[in-house]
Order: sequence, then structure tokens, then C-alpha cells
Amino acid sequence: MTNKKENEYGLLVFKTNGDVLDVLIDDSYDKVHGVWKELLNRWKICLEERKPFELLHPYVTAFDPGMITEIRIMPRVKSTQADNPYDKDMRKKGFANTFLENGNSILDQGYKF
Repeated sequence: MTNKKENEYGLLVFKTNGDVLDVLIDDSYDKVHGVWKELLNRWKICLEERKPFELLHPYVTAFDPGMITEIRIMPRVKSTQADNPYDKDMRKKGFANTFLENGNSILDQGYKF
């Protein structure tokens, strides 16, 4: 079984009320870092000018910039298992049939009198 791993990066905005906004997920660190810089600059301006912080993509929202505790880039690892025999069997036969040859034997037969 071979594992194929790819990196992707998530741009997250953490708020004081516990909300975490996934602003962007992309394979390109440079793209995510560029958006991070834009958000950071807008956040600073909003704090100085005391105006709402606006997000227009993927959310359409505006809130007090004081609610932001952190804007963070988080690396993530996508892992796919290319030669997984269980996965292949499930796709070929269906989920129930991967366990036993006749899939209805895993179902509850109900009460028998």
C-alpha cells in the first residue's frame, strides 16, 4: 500500500466568541500567504479607524475587528491511499458486500417467532 501525501494550507481567522472562519484552503503557500498579508493589513486599518472588519469570500460578514484573536496559516497534509484493497472492494461491490459475500446477513433480521 502506498501513501501519497500532498500539502495544502488553510487560512483561518479565530474570533473571541470561539468561531473559526476558514477563509481559504489552497495548495499554494504563496497564494495563501498573500491573502494572509491582505487580511492582516485590513485588520490593522479597521482597528485604527474603528470600523467593522469585512469578509466577502467565502463568507459575507462584517464584525468588530476587536473580536479577532488571530489570523493564522495552518499547514495540512492530504493523504490518499492509492492501493487500498478494502477501498477498491467497497467501490466494486458496494459497502455491505465488502464484509460478507451476501450483504444482507449483517442486517438485523428482526424478531422471529
